[in-house]
Amino acid sequence: MFHFHLGRIPVTVQPWFFVTALLIGPRRLPGIVLWLAVVFAGVLIHELGHALAVRRQGLDATVELHGFGGATRWSGATPLLPAQRALISAAGPAVGIAVGTAALAAAKLLPPGQPLLGELLQYAVWVNLGWGVLNLLPVLPLDGGMIVASLVESMWGPGALYTVRVLSVVVCVGLCALALSVGWLWSAFLAGVLAISKLQARRGG
Repeated sequence: MFHFHLGRIPVTVQPWFFVTALLIGPRRLPGIVLWLAVVFAGVLIHELGHALAVRRQGLDATVELHGFGGATRWSGATPLLPAQRALISAAGPAVGIAVGTAALAAAKLLPPGQPLLGELLQYAVWVNLGWGVLNLLPVLPLDGGMIVASLVESMWGPGALYTVRVLSVVVCVGLCALALSVGWLWSAFLAGVLAISKLQARRGG
């Protein structure tokens, strides 16, 4: 792992982050280099969206990039309300979607004859806009699932989170079947892992 700070936000990067990025990326140069750079920047921007939202609540935030993406954690004396947690969860996808939309607009305006820049923008659209939208699916622990869980808790209390876990399992199973039908084995694997983790959490209460 290596560590650095962005302002007052500590960032940790695990080697598995780059291994996973290589597994799902292109297989040729210079596409590999462009892809790794875009994935690193895109996931980091996403997590910084969460971290900055956390700091606006007066709490300390840390960011970690790992084999399954990234995570933002926070600490402080005052517990956050469900609505505050929902806003923090939404901040990451919102930043990514904004960056991806800007990259899409730039790609539309890009004059011909610039293949490397075009490829870079294509990756930026997929990583920021595409992953940002997927991350809003109502599946724990994705941001969409966290938003739904926070809203459900605010309306019906912590006991209603059981419903969110069941919803996560149903959506994951559907995504796994869809990914297998089109040959997206890595996506099917991730959906299956999420489904199994939610089943275990459901059995645990």
